[in-house]
This record gives sequence, C-alpha cells and structure tokens, in this order.
Amino acid sequence: MSDVLVTPLSGVTSRGQGSLQQALEQYPSKDFELVVPFSDFVSRVPPSNIGADYLTSDLAAAFTTQIDNPIFKLPTRQDERNGAVPAAFAMYAPYYVGTGFTPEQIAKDVATQAALYLKRLDAEHQHDGYVARVLAVLRRGRIAHRGLQAIEDCNILFDVHDFMAIITNRLHHLTPLTLVGGKLYSAAEAYRAGTHDIVDPYVNTVLYQGAPGRFNKRFQLPEFIRSDPAQLVALGWDFFDTKTLRRAAEFAALAAEKVGEPLVRSSLSENYIPAHMRSRQYMLAAH
Repeated sequence: MSDVLVTPLSGVTSRGQGSLQQALEQYPSKDFELVVPFSDFVSRVPPSNIGADYLTSDLAAAFTTQIDNPIFKLPTRQDERNGAVPAAFAMYAPYYVGTGFTPEQIAKDVATQAALYLKRLDAEHQHDGYVARVLAVLRRGRIAHRGLQAIEDCNILFDVHDFMAIITNRLHHLTPLTLVGGKLYSAAEAYRAGTHDIVDPYVNTVLYQGAPGRFNKRFQLPEFIRSDPAQLVALGWDFFDTKTLRRAAEFAALAAEKVGEPLVRSSLSENYIPAHMRSRQYMLAAH
C-alpha cells in the first residue's frame, strides 16, 4: 500500500458555485492532514471508488466540526483531551436548524437516538457486553486481523454503518417545512445547501496517500464563518443527565468521526452484509 496516491473524483461536479480556484481566491483556506481510521479494514476490502456523496458530506461535516457550527461552540483538540465532548458530535447540529430545539435538547435528542440503537444491539447480543466492545473498537480505530474477534470487529463496523444510515435518514426529515413563495422551504435544508455551496469546490483538494499500515488524508477547507460566536453554546457532558446518554453521545461522536470517513463508508457500502447474515456467519465460525 506504500507510495500509492489516490485522488478521488478529481473531476467531480460539485453543488458549490464556481471552481476551486475561485473559492481559493474568495476565502482563506485551512489545511488538514490526518490518518484515516480503520485503514486496516480499508486495505483488506478496498472500495472500487469513493462515492461523491460520501466525499462532499465528509467535507461538510469537517467544516461543521472544525470551522463553523450553527449551534455549538467547537472544542479544540486540547479541550477534548481535557474531557470535552468531541467536536465530531457537533456534526449533527445543522439538521436541527429551524426546529426550535435548544442546544441541550439537540444534544439529548441525538444521544437518545444513539441510546435506542445501542439498546437494540445489546438485546440482539443477549447483553453479553457487545456494546462495550463496539465502543472499544471505535476508540481504537482499527480491527483485529485474525480469529473470531476479526469477524466481530468487522460486524461492529457494519453495525455502526447501519446507525449512520438510520440517524441520517431520520434527521433529513426532522425539520418542519413551511410554504414560502409557493414553495416548500426547510431552514435546515437551506443551511446545509449553503454549506455545500461553500465546501463542495474543495472536493478537488482531497488527497489520500497510502503508507505502510495506514492511509493518510489531506484536504483544505475555507475559513468562512456564518455563525455569531456570541450565540454559540459550548458542548458539555452535563447536557446528558444519565450514564446511558453519555455513553450514547460518545458513540454518536465516534461513529461520525471514525465510520463517517468516505474511504471507510465506501468500503462498507460495497461489501455490505445484512445483519442477519453477519450473525449467522459469526455463529458458524464460532462452532
């Protein structure tokens, strides 16, 4: 995998207005470089291509969690190391624009949806500690490579992939529609469309580079602020009044950060195994 360069969708047509060159001339840009989580899984089952929607959605999420958020004051990496709620949790905020939810209600709603999903997983696995193992795998950002644990770790990624699809579908239908000028209008959809107008041209800055044991990723984003800093609210664990909600909030943040990565989601989508088949495969391997 070393010395492999991947420049996905270099000719992609973005929803943003104008070219990358125009965007770079209009806004100062910020460089990002990171190690792709679950690079070992991607190397094991690499995708034939990376979906355009995954790439543009990832840029919008990165912008929302690293540059500008409509609801939450974004924590720094140092804040996170000191125990702050991870910035990745703020990815869900734009879906709530126009709902009238308070920041605390938004945080609790996301955590509640995650808690319900984890409760279902726990029941499906006969309360054998599976949820704790899900969180452990997400925190590590890599999978086991041999034995039953390797099978279970892959199944965990598919379960998190399912969660991302479920919660995103719900959030897309959350905001009430109003009639404006004879057309249906959603404040959340308008906000997200505005984000894509800003960030989509930057899809052509995304570069994946293979290195021994991992993929590195580089990209740029515009330093453009629409929010009023005085109106933003800091994410706090005190928003979640039970251990269950705090665990679910961590899960929702890790899912967005680790499995929301386009390389990972594309690999999972192309090699998707339905839940009932995953369980059957694991049981057959265990006996």
